[in-house]
Amino acid sequence: MGNNGGPVWQLENQCALLRVGELTGQIELNQPAKGIANPSWQGEPIGAHCLGIVGDGQQDQPLGPVQDSFVRGSDLVVSYAPTEQRPHAAQVYWRAVKAAAGGVLLDVIVFLQTDLLESYPQLATCSELRCDEVLVPTRGPADESLPIVESDWQTIENETAKPGSGCVLFRHGRSSWSYAEMAHPQDSVQWQLELTPPGRQIQWQFSGEFLEKGVIRCGRIRAALLPREADLRLAANYWAEFAAQPPPLTV
Repeated sequence: MGNNGGPVWQLENQCALLRVGELTGQIELNQPAKGIANPSWQGEPIGAHCLGIVGDGQQDQPLGPVQDSFVRGSDLVVSYAPTEQRPHAAQVYWRAVKAAAGGVLLDVIVFLQTDLLESYPQLATCSELRCDEVLVPTRGPADESLPIVESDWQTIENETAKPGSGCVLFRHGRSSWSYAEMAHPQDSVQWQLELTPPGRQIQWQFSGEFLEKGVIRCGRIRAALLPREADLRLAANYWAEFAAQPPPLTV
């Protein structure tokens, strides 16, 4: 799904402009750690950036140089070349589509490969958001006959190194929007939440699994911008839909 029939992404040199539904933002291709920078919902800023990609959980350690980039439908695809310090080629898909009830879904999918016979690449996503309330569901979306309801959510403060998959929802004052990030239950990830006034920073850290030449490793995180009045229900629904999706095809 696009943006009222118009293009979701506009690629101009090393910058990709995003407009889908009520969401706008931009990606500087040579700054993957910032991901979607200056995101706004109905003109209101939601944070500094979301869905940035870093190689080892540190924002000052970006991926290698841009090798190729193009737009295909709702996808912005950027290839990053390996370097001596980071000997892994990466292809990153940033995907943006309209969702039910006026929401917008943002997926980041990263494919890693190497020419080494043995390696253990680290991968993390990073978002920095305006918020004063953070909520998580107390259970996962595995049981389709018993959907997550409002009473299944709890408020948290600062949390670190949470294992397994999950879903985290952010609210900011009386804003009309809420923001959620979620992992797929089949992916081995842990998340870390830190206080970064005036909001929070969240990182999803993928385990450094063994990777060798000829093998492609994949990581994925979904974000959702959604109307505040139905945010808990919509976030649970989006997470359940995400959990039911098969792994993405390798490139």
